[in-house]
Amino acid sequence: MKRNLIILMALIMVMTVVAPSFAADDWEFSGWAQTENTIYGELSSGKSSKDEYALKARLTAFKKASDNLSYTFTFATRGLMDMNESKVKDLHEVWMRQGTVNYKFNDMISMDMGKKPVWLGPGGLFGDDYIRGVDFRIKPSSNFNMRAVYGHHDPQGGADEAWVRLDNKIGYLEGNYNVPNSSLSLGAHFLRGDKTAHIKSGDFSSEDNTSIWGLSSGYQLSDDLGLSLAYAQNTDDYSTKTVDLSDNSEIRLQAAYTGLEKTSLFFRYYNRGAGILYPHGNGNYLTGWADKYSANAVGFQGVRLIAVRPLTNNITLTGVVGFFQDTEDGIDETATKNTLTLTTTF
Repeated sequence: MKRNLIILMALIMVMTVVAPSFAADDWEFSGWAQTENTIYGELSSGKSSKDEYALKARLTAFKKASDNLSYTFTFATRGLMDMNESKVKDLHEVWMRQGTVNYKFNDMISMDMGKKPVWLGPGGLFGDDYIRGVDFRIKPSSNFNMRAVYGHHDPQGGADEAWVRLDNKIGYLEGNYNVPNSSLSLGAHFLRGDKTAHIKSGDFSSEDNTSIWGLSSGYQLSDDLGLSLAYAQNTDDYSTKTVDLSDNSEIRLQAAYTGLEKTSLFFRYYNRGAGILYPHGNGNYLTGWADKYSANAVGFQGVRLIAVRPLTNNITLTGVVGFFQDTEDGIDETATKNTLTLTTTF
């Protein structure tokens, strides 16, 4: 962790020196540093709790070359300390989180090309990870917009995560419509991955594909309260697999309340079948729990209560309380995951 911070500080100093050669008004720099403490509660079956402390930092350089062309580069680092084992785990050296060329064709169509983190669908339900490829955004009218993403999935470090191998190609299409004179929004989504490997059971091959469609909606009940709902389903046939993957859908419900002074509250509920098999990491933040505590891919449901409170103009405190439970027949396991995060922007 210490070495990563030294490298990042050196990088900041180098960029501070080099940037003026490009003209001070050409480049914009921003970033944040974050401390995160996570406690996994004891599993109901008796597995012990786990306490992790992470220190993260990111630095972004942005340059607008013309009215249509710009560049974005983000560098990141992260160190993790396992408090149970009292040792530091440097997950990565300083790496490039994003390196994209951004081009605006006209007021309707824009494109990012390169490596970037993507959030696909509401809350990243259909994807929350890195790709190397192209990301098109199209907005034909003020009430309707579309998105098309295609590229190679690019997990940092080439890791395996939960139920799938993260080295495939993905394609994603999305359309969103805001109903005129209404607080209702509607969305349609389709995700395709060309490779799905079941890490736990071992009976998936590189020929197995993942095709997932989904629908989403949002409704603003008042200025302070909004609701959203998303549904996704895998349409591929996994009936020949040794693991029961017949439950192939996921539901995500969120309520957001901003009526408290300086504090925003979010309640999220997830119900996920073992057969949804996303071809990459997704934004429910429960996947790691099921993988950590279960021998095979299982269905699970979970809830998270999130409170976000700015302490100053550039310091924000976030607290999360989470609970998950397996939903498969014959499995009765529960666990908790609580996180406290302090983020400083600059």
